[in-house]
Amino acid sequence: MPMDGPPPPPPRPIDACPAGGTLRVQLWDVFATPRRPDGDVWDGVSSGTSELFCRAAADVIRARVRDAAVAELGPVGAIGDQLVGDAFEREVASLCGLAANWLQMAYEGPDLFAVGGFDFDTDWRWQTRTVQNSWAARLNTTTTGAAAGWEIPCDAPGYVAVLGVVDEDVAFDDEVGVIGLQLSTIPEQAVCDGWAYYSGAEGIAGVLVRLQVVGATPQCE
Repeated sequence: MPMDGPPPPPPRPIDACPAGGTLRVQLWDVFATPRRPDGDVWDGVSSGTSELFCRAAADVIRARVRDAAVAELGPVGAIGDQLVGDAFEREVASLCGLAANWLQMAYEGPDLFAVGGFDFDTDWRWQTRTVQNSWAARLNTTTTGAAAGWEIPCDAPGYVAVLGVVDEDVAFDDEVGVIGLQLSTIPEQAVCDGWAYYSGAEGIAGVLVRLQVVGATPQCE
């Protein structure tokens, strides 16, 4: 039976990053694929560790982790990183036939650090510390201790943050991958929730960033 009266009004748009404010995008976690893009191991196996074996293609792992991570993000506050990390571990375990807690096991992972800049100008503005032997590396601070990230005006279109990830080595560092993060098109709900997840490229499975608006009051529902 039809209802009487006019239809309800459409939902009010969320102005998550008002003009006059600044969007802070802080790199948080970087997730590497189980193997290098060429299929080789990231680092040689050392005493007390074993090789991580996985036949799953990097593109398949990226897609599965992306879908799982995005599905689990939401208004989760400070545990967003835990949810995405759990999703990464679960999907890799499923695709590679590993134990569910493989991240805590004695495998030899890459030694990851990151560099950041804008618009592929190759002028890296900061570098993070290195996290040894980890496929899920917390790279949220630079070598100086400052936050690793980017800031853009809320009303400025077209910004692309560039992130390079490197596997540190004694002799020659190996590039894990380089990706561009479209900052001006981050969904408003992600800004309100405080987290955004980007699928990676090459040896990067994905990247989690923390979001904050400063200098203005976001209108979130």
